[in-house]
Amino acid sequence: MCNKFKLSGGHQQWLDLMSATNGGGWVGGPGWDGIPFSPGSMIAAFKLRGDKLDSSIERWGIPKFGTSDQFIYNARAESLLEKDFWNYFVKVEPRVIPCGEFIEKDQAFSAKTPFLMPAVARPEGLAIITSRANQLVMPYHDRMPIMMTPAEAQEWIRNPESIQKYATPWDPKFMLMAQVA
Repeated sequence: MCNKFKLSGGHQQWLDLMSATNGGGWVGGPGWDGIPFSPGSMIAAFKLRGDKLDSSIERWGIPKFGTSDQFIYNARAESLLEKDFWNYFVKVEPRVIPCGEFIEKDQAFSAKTPFLMPAVARPEGLAIITSRANQLVMPYHDRMPIMMTPAEAQEWIRNPESIQKYATPWDPKFMLMAQVA
């Protein structure tokens, strides 16, 4: 996957999204409209603190063992709970990342409404959780981020072992695609 993600829309749109995700209130706030997330950069994510989501700053990508310039950016939902590398951390350090679009090759994919991506944090960094691609993304890549509504993110972050429930690709009729300049 290209590993480029972007928030789009106004600040109020993200406040509304996180408020809906938290059932009416949340801690922290986004301040990164329109900034693409690139490998190795610091990004804002949300973690559970008590019964509300709290903003956290995370390093994008997890360095591969023994390297400083190669990173792991994605964790496959299908094997997430089976692999020792992820198993513990997905249960105790789940995250959600608000997103407006993700970019694959020269195409930007977005939902018709803002969405959240599930992610797992380790001490070294953060990786998004992916599923197989839908028909819209498949010509460009065989994987895509899991895309969640606020209600789904709310449920998942409280029960991260339920990730398989959300591993079905987002219905393409609710997505848009645009050429990246």
